Amino acid sequence: MDVSDLHPQDDYSHRFFIWHEWIQANGPLTAQNVFDYFASSMFYDKQSNNQVLRMQTMHTGMPISNEAEELKRFVGVEFAVVHAQPPSLFIIHKRERVSPEETRPLQAYFIINNRIYQSPDMYTVLSNRLLTSLYSLESSLDILRRYKPDYTPRTGFAWPIATETEKPGEAHKKQLRRTIQRKGPHAPQEATKHDATFERDAHHGSSPFSTLSRESGDDDHDDDHCTFGRRCV
Repeated sequence: MDVSDLHPQDDYSHRFFIWHEWIQANGPLTAQNVFDYFASSMFYDKQSNNQVLRMQTMHTGMPISNEAEELKRFVGVEFAVVHAQPPSLFIIHKRERVSPEETRPLQAYFIINNRIYQSPDMYTVLSNRLLTSLYSLESSLDILRRYKPDYTPRTGFAWPIATETEKPGEAHKKQLRRTIQRKGPHAPQEATKHDATFERDAHHGSSPFSTLSRESGDDDHDDDHCTFGRRCV
């Protein structure tokens, strides 16, 4: 897949801008010079009303006294510093001016420690959070699938429960011993492999059952099993 398919030409959300030489020549960023620093980045639109206003006053030699008020005479795309916390944090909006009193935000940029970033949109934030959650859920299910106990007609899928006095993995080893005793001396060798796996996980403290505890007050069932359909705490 081409990288341009993921990031269009006007999308710089995966990049940032910093110019060390500009900072050394002009000093730390302030509310007065931060826009000049932003105008030197690739995020700045040279077709914006800010650039048109600067071109009109460039040859006159007169500085713009109040750029925000001057921009109200135009319609179209403009940039504005909406928050300034010098020298470490600045927020700049790219917006479309419809009338002297009405604007519509198009994009947001923030400057942190002299680095300019494009703020991600809501779709990108939500999609990344959902992908992260799904990955964690899938990883958890894969771990549970590896340690899934054998099905028995009496208890169904019974997960071994580790009590507070048991070490991690002891409850599962007890379950494996009962399975071997029930099936006889010809039990499959997979039980031994699972036993060795749980001994290794218990040694490293990574057993998925070490945090489970049996709900107090239930004396009508087996103490070492949490049967299918019961609530386990």
